[in-house]
Amino acid sequence: MIPEDIPPGSQITTIKATHEDSGEYGKITFILDTVSALGKFSIERDTGILKVAEKLNREEKGQYLIIIQAWGNYQYGFNSGESRNAFKHLKLSSTLPTESSRICSI
Repeated sequence: MIPEDIPPGSQITTIKATHEDSGEYGKITFILDTVSALGKFSIERDTGILKVAEKLNREEKGQYLIIIQAWGNYQYGFNSGESRNAFKHLKLSSTLPTESSRICSI
């Protein structure tokens, strides 16, 4: 649950993923599906930190089902087909500010 009054730029959670390779070839790149996020959320590509990008209004939309991709070897292998990815669906709900602490339930 995410409080409706959470300021844009606030961290919601961190998405974690691992890759069997090491070094630069083991790097994970996180990509947020912009259609499902509706501009309300953003993700840091290198760290997986999910943030609120825009003010939330639970009367307009109380829940979001967002899609996050975690790509291994994205920077080297995407164009050649050598990258591997995984998808994660997150259901995020907005609550009144007094209903919950600032913790995201996944």
